[in-house]
Amino acid sequence: YVLGIDKIDQECSILRINTGTNDLELSDGEEIFPLREKDARLRAIAGPEGGLPEIATASGIVGFVRFLQGYYLILITRHRKLGQIGHHYVSCIEGTF
Repeated sequence: YVLGIDKIDQECSILRINTGTNDLELSDGEEIFPLREKDARLRAIAGPEGGLPEIATASGIVGFVRFLQGYYLILITRHRKLGQIGHHYVSCIEGTF
């Protein structure tokens, strides 16, 4: 699972990545809910045993790479703002995971 947070609008969305098959399957991610419901949603996904640890904190998703053992998610862990085009920021990726 990847939890996306919009700090400005105080909203969240959860992207489910299926790792049980050889094909990359992404689902959900379209339901947007208030940030205050984040913990309750994560508890519901984890179930009664818990077991949903935070692996990494990232500022973006680069994409997926497929190797012999399956797909790997590439995350942006550090970035730096270089400039601005109109009202869009241009960033430089400084770290990935």
